[in-house]
Amino acid sequence: MGGYSGTHDILLLVEQLHSNLKSMESSSMGFPSSTAEIFAVCFDKRWSCLLEQSHKSYRPLCVLTFRWNYLLHGLEPAGYHLVNVLLHTIVSLMYFRMCAMLLSETASFAAALLFAVHPIHTEAVTGVVGRAETLSSVFFLAAFIFYTKATRRKKSTGWRFLCLSMLFVATAMLCKEQGITITGVCAIYEIFVAQKKGKKGEHEESEFQCRMGEVTNGFECHESVFLE
Repeated sequence: MGGYSGTHDILLLVEQLHSNLKSMESSSMGFPSSTAEIFAVCFDKRWSCLLEQSHKSYRPLCVLTFRWNYLLHGLEPAGYHLVNVLLHTIVSLMYFRMCAMLLSETASFAAALLFAVHPIHTEAVTGVVGRAETLSSVFFLAAFIFYTKATRRKKSTGWRFLCLSMLFVATAMLCKEQGITITGVCAIYEIFVAQKKGKKGEHEESEFQCRMGEVTNGFECHESVFLE
């Protein structure tokens, strides 16, 4: 995480947000002064009120975190950067948890470490608007982890975990639209992992029953010979 620590001074400068935020303070599109106005962002269909012509993305939860940042420390870049780094840390830990379900602990740790320090994530961590990526990733991974829990049992569905997974899918979408893609990941997991585990479990169970039947029959034959 140390690789991201030296960029807080240029965090807003690079994206030219500071001047835009200053100009917004005196405009009708400025930041809210009450809790009710904060949650009014959920009814704003624009991704960024900093853009004159937005591409109409709907990311209210991400915008809401920006407004919370502003209420806490105004335009101080360090606060925005700190939240982004914390989110990236959480994502890296969740990535390790996800890998641990499929790989060994050593391989999972190596994969998570590479994920955490890989330079491809620099823009998502150091850039203010990159928070949409990391925030969505938190709920993206949470949705997948809970889906795997829902399919863990062979003969029944964990409906509580499945409902939580669906909730996290919706939340990921409210952070960034790409959150919907987790449904495809879950479908692939269901077809190529969960279903194969189910068939393997059924085969092992039937094989176990057959062996138990052989043992039981042998014991009965042995007992009948002994009684005779």
